[in-house]
Parts: sequence; C-alpha cells; structure tokens
Amino acid sequence: MQIIVFVCLLLSLLSGCVSQSNIDENSVRVSQQGHLRLTTPAAELFGKTFMSHLQVEYGESTHELIMQLELNAQESALVAISPAGLPLFQQSLSADGKVIGQNFVPINDLKPQYIFADIQLVHWPLESLQKALTGLSVVELNQGQGKLRRISNNQQSVIEIHYLGEQIIFKHLQRHYQITITAMTE
Repeated sequence: MQIIVFVCLLLSLLSGCVSQSNIDENSVRVSQQGHLRLTTPAAELFGKTFMSHLQVEYGESTHELIMQLELNAQESALVAISPAGLPLFQQSLSADGKVIGQNFVPINDLKPQYIFADIQLVHWPLESLQKALTGLSVVELNQGQGKLRRISNNQQSVIEIHYLGEQIIFKHLQRHYQITITAMTE
C-alpha cells in the first residue's frame, strides 16, 4: 500500500496540474511559462545506461525508488522498482516521440511524458535543451566542484539542477518538489 501511495505522489509531482492544449503531442509543459519538446538523446548519449537511486521530496513526504535508464537511437527506456525490488513501471520514448508506459502496480493518471521531461532536463546536453525548450531558457554555471543547470523565464528560476559528482539534485521551484538522484554502480 505504501508503494502505491508513493507512486501516486511521484506521478502527481511529475505530471503537474496544467493542460497541454496549446502545445503539440511531443511536448510537455514543464512550468507555467513554457514547455519542453521530447526528443531522442543526442548521439553522445547513445549506448549509455544510468542506474540511479531516487529520493523524492514533496512537502513533508519523502519516498524512494530505483530507476534504470537506457538510451539509444531507437528509444529511451526506463524501468522503476521499489527499494525492496517490487517492479513499479516501465516506460519508453521512441525516436518518433511516442511515449508508452506499463504499470505493474495500480497507478492512476500515470503521465510518462513528465518523467521523460525531467530525465531530458537532467541528462541531455545543454545545446539539445536550448533547441527543445519554448518560453524558457537554460544556462549552466560552474559551482564549486560541481555545476548548476538553471531553467528560467525572464531571469526567474523555475528549475535548478545541481550536479555534485555522483549525485544530482533536481529542484522544481514552481511545483515545490525535489528529486535527489544518486548514481549506483552495477
């Protein structure tokens, strides 16, 4: 039961409460001001696999899951399990922009597009994001031993992504959630 509640919370965080009526089917509204067109990964990401432990914080709630992301020219594939090993969902984004998802536990309103949007904001190169964002800008700044990727509208930060070695902290400042992504060794 706790896993179902967690997955529902995660999905509501990632999907937001906004309509997509003014954007095409391959785009996701990532803030009140703009959207991101879902794209295949840049060639430099082909063949990469990311295995990560995610800690999602929203309000007073904190939840965890383990995700594996595989990237190639044909599709981006994502599998999520609970820390105890219970399969939660799998999703894929094809080269033509179609998103397909399958849930292994009952989850209402799963919107895999929003999960892929957050993944794209974290992993895609800056140049790819600049072309895919509408109504928002993205910059990267060196910050101590890490870097900061800032997505903003009119100099107002909407999303901040801190890269700190093996850990990435994704902060959505409008939707008030944070995802801490810690790389796992296989």
